[in-house]
Amino acid sequence: MFSGKVFILFLVFLSLCIKSQTLDSVINLYRNAKHDTDKIKYAAKLSWEYRQLGSYKEALDYAQQALGKSQQINYVSGIANGSNALAAVYDDQGNYPKALNYYLNTLKIHEQLNDSLGICRDYNNIGLLYCHLSNYKTALEYYSKGIQLAEKLKNNVFLSALYFNIGSVYTYTEKYKESTECYLKSLSIDTILKDDYAISDCYTNIGINYNFSKDYDKALFYCFKGLRMKKTLQDFDGAASGYINIADVFVNKNDYKSAKAFLDSSLTISEENQSFDNLRLTYKGLADVHFKLGNFRDAYLYHVKFKQITDSIFNNENNEQLNQTKINFELEKKRAEQLQQKALTDADKKRQNIIILSVVLVLLIVSVFSLFLFKRFKITNQQKEIISQQKELVEEKQKEISDSINYAKRIQTSFLANELEFKKYFADYFILFNPKDIVSGDFYWTASVDSKFYVAVADSTGHGIPGAFMSLLNISLLNEAVLSKNYSSTVDILNFVRRILILGLKPDESGQGGNDGMDCVLISIDFKTMEMEFSGANNPLWIVRQGAIIELKPDKMPVGRSPKEFVSFTSQKFQVQKGDLIYSFTDGYADQFGGPKGKKFKYKQLEEMLLKNHQYVLSLQKETLHQTFINWKNSLEQVDDVTILGFKI
Repeated sequence: MFSGKVFILFLVFLSLCIKSQTLDSVINLYRNAKHDTDKIKYAAKLSWEYRQLGSYKEALDYAQQALGKSQQINYVSGIANGSNALAAVYDDQGNYPKALNYYLNTLKIHEQLNDSLGICRDYNNIGLLYCHLSNYKTALEYYSKGIQLAEKLKNNVFLSALYFNIGSVYTYTEKYKESTECYLKSLSIDTILKDDYAISDCYTNIGINYNFSKDYDKALFYCFKGLRMKKTLQDFDGAASGYINIADVFVNKNDYKSAKAFLDSSLTISEENQSFDNLRLTYKGLADVHFKLGNFRDAYLYHVKFKQITDSIFNNENNEQLNQTKINFELEKKRAEQLQQKALTDADKKRQNIIILSVVLVLLIVSVFSLFLFKRFKITNQQKEIISQQKELVEEKQKEISDSINYAKRIQTSFLANELEFKKYFADYFILFNPKDIVSGDFYWTASVDSKFYVAVADSTGHGIPGAFMSLLNISLLNEAVLSKNYSSTVDILNFVRRILILGLKPDESGQGGNDGMDCVLISIDFKTMEMEFSGANNPLWIVRQGAIIELKPDKMPVGRSPKEFVSFTSQKFQVQKGDLIYSFTDGYADQFGGPKGKKFKYKQLEEMLLKNHQYVLSLQKETLHQTFINWKNSLEQVDDVTILGFKI
């Protein structure tokens, strides 16, 4: 990600009088200002200070105050100053249509005032905005105008910024030699000016050039040098960009864990400061890195966030607004030139020719635009007809698929435990069963033999249709172990199921198959002796007694192929008492992303919630769990099947 230099008017004429002042001192000057023009001046300065800190809310507020007050008293320089401050904030936030509108308004005022410094600054800022939109040709046009004017004015501040930004364009267009030359010109000027912000940007972008040139050691050297300066200067937005740049180098070095660490640092800063452009790049980087690390779920979630924020910034409406804003500005500029020409001459004939020419031009534009609209109308109607036909076909196929899946759900439901069994053996119970995709890899199973009652809650490999296949296979094997093979110990049951799964599920031709199975909790309760036997594969069992949770820990291996497939499962015996609450669950609830920060719910929070509500009837506990899950997930996608079984002895 490239750093760009945006200059605003008060950076030129205010720096002479308040350059060394801190934010607090500027706030005091603003509060104590007696004259409106001073109030406007310090409001604009505060907007710039807060923008440098990444505090866009405050920056926007002070910029609006500067512009609003200037308009009230018709203070033309203040209007230009406030407009430019607003443009800079919107530019940083990725709101490019608003940014361009305010930049062009500022340019118009400076041209009217014949303010060469202001015009030079405006050329630079508009060029930078078009660079953000990857419109490098237009960006270079504005930068080149700025270079010519800055050289004429012998203004090193603007020359540095313009050389720097031209260097960025050359980097984007893969002209790395020319780019580095521009950065070195900018760096030499910045060193004379002792501008640490600008120096840090030069180091950063030189590092990026080395990254593109695959000289990764030099790339890290310069990127770290730039990052250290950004952190020292408390330039949080720049620091976030620095973390992204360093992460990109580590990605190119195939060091994805280091890349993730730096992207996580960028994410923290970008979220705190609502820097949408940095958030967009960070989400993209995290999606790519998690994919390389094999964390496909996290990769998908970050890709969704990247797509959402990209669409919000670079949508069609933005592009249309940008084009229309530029057209409106050019037309308004031409009208102003025509009015000025009319004022300079007394010849009625010439005035009439200008008016006629303007009318013809307007009619021509209207005609061309009308023709364009007519063609778009015809194309749109054709597209609508095609889309309608495709929609009907998709809906028909979707209905067929949905009917098939719903029928599969009926089949799977018939294999699940009958709730009459729970009513028969327990004083109270609940079953929270929430598949991710209609059918489920999760399941709950029961069987009764003599005085023993068996209960299993399991998470088969996968979810949806593949998970449902595995759940039916696992249920069948549990039934065979208990009802046909007459195994009574939970250890023997799990060992049997694992052995048959490994024998039956052989690797496919790709070498990837055969590793399916389940994580589960299996218990048996002898109601004559009130003894419970527990065996767990990765999943624990929780028992609430007298307001405290007793956890029976599982074996850290699945029921299926694994490095420990020849190690026997173990069991724990526990004497249950009347009033004991027993909870068994899969990992879907605790692993759900959500909440205010989009993080996992986690087992600790689930434990606290069960303890808080354990005195209520179990039907109410189920409703609380269900509603909490819905609120936590909010608009995010459910990541896995969810099953929690609770019953009271």
